[in-house]
Amino acid sequence: MPTSSRTQPILQFDASGLLNEGKNPLAELTIAMKSIQTGETVLLESDFLPQPLIDTFQKQGHLVQTETKGEKYRIFITKQH
Repeated sequence: MPTSSRTQPILQFDASGLLNEGKNPLAELTIAMKSIQTGETVLLESDFLPQPLIDTFQKQGHLVQTETKGEKYRIFITKQH
């Protein structure tokens, strides 16, 4: 049972998978953030820390939380407005 108060993500993305498909994770998440409601969360899983993506969403005023499990990162982005 999770101990975090984090909102359950309604959309989930894999950064490496997106890159392998020739897609830009920042662009894909930007589209996703426009499609969700305030208070809803999107999850990005990655095998690298996508700091520019994190910085972009923080500058836009969204809540960004990062969790590390081994060599994997889970970035939770909650829409704030």
